[in-house]
Amino acid sequence: MEYSFFKKKKVICTVTIFTLLLTLLFVNLKYGFVVRAESNNDTITVSDDLPEHIKDGAILHAWCWSFKTIKENIKDIADAGYVAVQTSPINQCRVGNNGDLKFTDQWWYQYQPINYKIGNYQLGTRDEFIEMCNEAHKYGVKVIVDVVINHMTSKWDEIDAAWQDESLFHGNTEISDWNNRYDVTQNALLSLWDLNTQSKEVQNKLKDYLSDCINCGADGFRYDAAKHIELPDDDGYSSDFWPTILNNEAEFQYGEILQDSISRDSAYGALMPVTASNYGYKIRDAIANNNFNAENIQNYNINVASNSLVTWVESHDNFTSDTSTSGYSSWMNDWQLKMCWAVIAARSNETPLFFSRPVGGGNGIMFTEETQIGDKGSDLFKDKEVVAVNKFRNAMVGESEYLKNYQGNNCLIIERGNKGVVIINLGQEKNIDTDTNLAEGVYTDQVSGSIFTSSNGKLSGNVKSGNIAVLYKNKLKDTAKVYFKKPRDWNNPKIYVYDNSSEGLKELAAWPGIQMTYEGDAIYSYTLPENYDKAKVIFNDDNSQIPEANKEGLEVIKGEKMIYDNGTFGEYKGSKLEVKDFSSNVESPQSLGKEIILSAKATGGEGQLEYKFSISNGISNIKVLNDYSTVSQINWIAESPGRYMLLVSVKDEEGNEISKQMEFEITEKPENTSIIYFKKPSNWNKARIYIYDDSGNELKVKSQWPGEEMKYVSEDLYMYVLPNEFENAKVLFNDGDKQIPAENEEGFTIKYGEIRIYDNGNWS
Repeated sequence: MEYSFFKKKKVICTVTIFTLLLTLLFVNLKYGFVVRAESNNDTITVSDDLPEHIKDGAILHAWCWSFKTIKENIKDIADAGYVAVQTSPINQCRVGNNGDLKFTDQWWYQYQPINYKIGNYQLGTRDEFIEMCNEAHKYGVKVIVDVVINHMTSKWDEIDAAWQDESLFHGNTEISDWNNRYDVTQNALLSLWDLNTQSKEVQNKLKDYLSDCINCGADGFRYDAAKHIELPDDDGYSSDFWPTILNNEAEFQYGEILQDSISRDSAYGALMPVTASNYGYKIRDAIANNNFNAENIQNYNINVASNSLVTWVESHDNFTSDTSTSGYSSWMNDWQLKMCWAVIAARSNETPLFFSRPVGGGNGIMFTEETQIGDKGSDLFKDKEVVAVNKFRNAMVGESEYLKNYQGNNCLIIERGNKGVVIINLGQEKNIDTDTNLAEGVYTDQVSGSIFTSSNGKLSGNVKSGNIAVLYKNKLKDTAKVYFKKPRDWNNPKIYVYDNSSEGLKELAAWPGIQMTYEGDAIYSYTLPENYDKAKVIFNDDNSQIPEANKEGLEVIKGEKMIYDNGTFGEYKGSKLEVKDFSSNVESPQSLGKEIILSAKATGGEGQLEYKFSISNGISNIKVLNDYSTVSQINWIAESPGRYMLLVSVKDEEGNEISKQMEFEITEKPENTSIIYFKKPSNWNKARIYIYDDSGNELKVKSQWPGEEMKYVSEDLYMYVLPNEFENAKVLFNDGDKQIPAENEEGFTIKYGEIRIYDNGNWS
C-alpha cells in the first residue's frame, strides 16, 4: 500500500510546513494494512520501481542488523529493489554473556523475550527504531518486525515483573514427542517459558505490543514458531489466539511454519501467509545436484495456495543449523545462493525472502566474526544479478508464470506472461533458440547487456556459463526514445547507436545495429540504455542508411522522445491512443453457458499497450474479468442471464487510458440443458470434471480420468455444460491430484436439465 502522497511515478517533495501526519486505516484479518505518512521537513524520495504491496515484492531479511545500520543502508535496500526490510526481534530480550556481540552463541538471545517493550542491547533503542522506520518510508520501503510471541526466555527470574505470573504460561516442560501436536503446541521449546496463548490477558498484552510496533512505524510482522501456537479447531486445546492477534492494522503478516507431520500447513495458511520450508530444502538440493528440473522446481510441496506463501533459499535457522542436520545451508556459496534466488524471485504469487548472511559466511563457514551483531551483513543482497531479478519481479506483478528447461535440467527458463523472461544457466554457455511467449522485440539483458531477440514466437540470444539473463522492457530513467518513420522502399529498419564524445568509440552493438520495434503506421522505435546520454544514431536496413555513408549520426537529446520523419529529426509528440475494435466471436443474444470470446485491438499511444476487460449487469458494481495485461483476447461465460455492459480499457506506458464498451444479452439456458458449476478450493491448481453414467449395464464415461478441464467463469468459479446424452450423470471434480468426492466414493448426481453447484462441501 502506498503512503498517502506516494505515487507510482517518482515523487520528490519537501515538507516545509508543520509536521504532516496522515493516517488512513483499513483492517483485514488476512492482510490488514495501515497507510501512513510522516515527515518533519524531510525530502521524501519514493522509488517508482517498488510495488504497492509487500506480498508482490521481495523482502530483505536484515538479520542481526541494528536499527542504525538499516537506516544507513536503506537507500541501497530500495535501489536493490526490495519492497520491505525484515528486522530481527525488536523487544527487550535476555542479555547473554555480559552483552557480548559476537555471533557465535549470542544471536539467539534475541529470541528470548523478557518483556514486550521496544528496544534491546543488540539492535538499538525505541527512538532508533522509529527513526529507522521513518527513513525506510521515505524511500517507499516497508518494515516487517520479527515477533516472538510463542514463548519468553528460559530464565524465570529475568522475565519482567509484569509477566511473572505462572497463569500466563503453559510452563517450561520441554517438548518430548515432535509427532504429537498437543505436545508441540502446549509444551516448551528448549525450556523457554511457553506463553498461555489461550489466555485473554496474554492475547491483549501481545496485541498492545503489536499496536505499539505499528504506531512506531512497523508495516508487518513475521511470527516466530507459529506452528507451536494452537489453532481454533485443535480439539481439546483450541484457542482464538490467531484470529485475535491477526486482527490488527499491519499490511502483511506471515507465520513461520516448519513443515512436518503435525504442522497443519493448510489450516495456518487459511489464516495468514506461511513459510514453505520444504521448498527451501528442495531448492538447495536442486543446486547441490546442478539440476533445476522445471517440473520439480514448480511444485512448492505444500498444501497452501501459492499467493499465501513466503519462500526462501535459506532462513536464519538453516544458516545457523548444525552441519549434522539435513536442513543446514552454510555449505552454500554466493554463486549458488544467486542461482537459487533467481528461481524464487522470478516466480509469481509467492513472496520471496532474501536472508542477509553475516560477512564471510558460506562455503562451510557459519561465522568468521569479521563483523559483529548490529553490523551490516554481506553485500550479496545488492549484487548485480540479485538486483536485476528483484527489479524484474517488481515489473512483473500480476503476470502469469511458465517454467521450462532448455537443453537439459541445468538451464531453467521462467517466463512471466509475455512481458519478461529469466534464464538461469547452471551449465555451459548456451546459444538460446527456443519457443517463447515473450512479446516481439529486441531485449537487453539487464545483467550482461547482451542482446536477445523475440521474433515469430522464437527467443534467441546467448547466456554465458553459470550466468543469469534477465529480459524485459524496464522503465529507464532519463533515457531517450527514438522513433523512425520508415520510407516506403525500406525493409525493417535497424538503429546503430554510438557515442564518440570522449576518447574511443562506444558502440551499443556492432554495425548494422539493433532491430527496431514496430509501433504501427510505419513507425518503429528504440529506447536507449541509461549510459548512452550523448548518443548519435544512424538508421539503416542493410541496403540504405540515414544519414548517408560517411556522415555523422543524428544527435539524440537525453531524456527526450525524438523522431526521424522524411528528412527531419526532432521532437516526437506521440500518436493518439485509439481502440480500433472491440468485438465478440458471436452476436448477442446468447444463452447461458455459452463461452464467448471477447477481442480488442488498440493503436497509438506510447510503448506497449495493456488491456483490461470488465463487465457490469446494471445491478452489481463493475467486475474485472482480466486486469491490465498485454492479453487482448479473453473467454467469458456469464454467471446468470441478463443484459451486460462489456468494457475494455486500454492504457499505454505513459499512463494514457481510453475505453470502449458494448452491450450483450444473455438469455436463459436452453430447455433440457444441464449446467454444472464448481467453486475451486484455494489450494487446487486446476478444475477438472470426470463424468460417468453407471445406471445401465455398462459404464459410460465422457472422457477418461482425470476428465476435462472446466471453463473459467470468475475468481474461483468454473462451469461445464453437460452433453445431452448424459441424462443420469455422476460427476467427480479433481485437479489431477486431489479429488471431490474422495477416492472410492460415488460421484455427485445431476439430473437432465438441472443447474447444480459444488461450493465448500455443498452440492446443491
